[in-house]
Amino acid sequence: MVENRDTASPADFDAGPPPLLEPNVTLQTRPEGETFASDLWDQLRDAFAARDIKHCSLLAFAVTKAEPAALPGWIVMAECQRLQGQTGRALDTLGRALRLFLQHPELLRLKGEVLLAEGRADEAAAAFRACLRADPLNVIALYGLRGLMAEAGRDTAPIDDLLDPAEDPQTVIEAWRTTAPTRWSWSVERNAMAPEAVCRQAVAQAPGFAPAYQALGAAVGAGGNIKTAARLFRRAAQLDRDDIRAMQHAALYLADQGRLAEAMRIGRRAISLRPDDAAGYFVMAYLQFYALRVDDSGRLHARGIRLDPEHPAASTGVEEWKDQGDRAGFQWFFS
Repeated sequence: MVENRDTASPADFDAGPPPLLEPNVTLQTRPEGETFASDLWDQLRDAFAARDIKHCSLLAFAVTKAEPAALPGWIVMAECQRLQGQTGRALDTLGRALRLFLQHPELLRLKGEVLLAEGRADEAAAAFRACLRADPLNVIALYGLRGLMAEAGRDTAPIDDLLDPAEDPQTVIEAWRTTAPTRWSWSVERNAMAPEAVCRQAVAQAPGFAPAYQALGAAVGAGGNIKTAARLFRRAAQLDRDDIRAMQHAALYLADQGRLAEAMRIGRRAISLRPDDAAGYFVMAYLQFYALRVDDSGRLHARGIRLDPEHPAASTGVEEWKDQGDRAGFQWFFS
């Protein structure tokens, strides 16, 4: 059976032929509802498209103050700060936005670009990968990660499968950047991710690209198919044996199937690779709680808090974890 194979292929996940998709863009002239922030939206969108950066910055600031749950304002404000070389301010803006829009791919893509501008290549690569785990066809993140991998002498073929060599990269990137504020819902989406069809297309186009499997795993897991989600995350971990996020997700979905021995083995492996990662301890605490080892769970939870007291999982009591994890699709483990 597929579940017990360590060499699963895309066909095992019923991907089917990739659909002919339109770009994942829903342009809107203004959001639903009449608020002060939405009254400014037409002006903000037009100013950003024209790259009137100073005017744009003022409008974005006004939108985020009037309606903090309006995603486009945060995207545009961080973009403007990045374009003006204000990397410190941009990272601060993105930090605040990511607390509202947990793991939002467009914000993570921007964070990767800002970190890259600061010369923090490893952190930039991690941000781009985090973006692609939720939106595997984000072209800015794909080109950003590809450049970093090429500089490090790593094989870029899996990413190349998702990029059109006939297209001019700068043209594609600029088109994506212009429409980015309108690609997602106006209001807060706790676990924003690309549609399942887009994730399936990415897996079909690039069967060697680990983040595509993670994106599809998150999508099918959110739909309740935990067995397939676990297989997809395990496949991602096979493709990139240093990817602790793939391991941690696989462990959580295996635990939900009652396969605790496998889950704990994978969870411990993730901690051994990154003992400084708070999420690893929160995941293991969840697994120990599932195994009714409450004391061990509490100790692991406390270790995670010491490593990252601001982590979303730090503010949730161990006894609340199962309901919280199921409801949030586990994304709250991975700030």
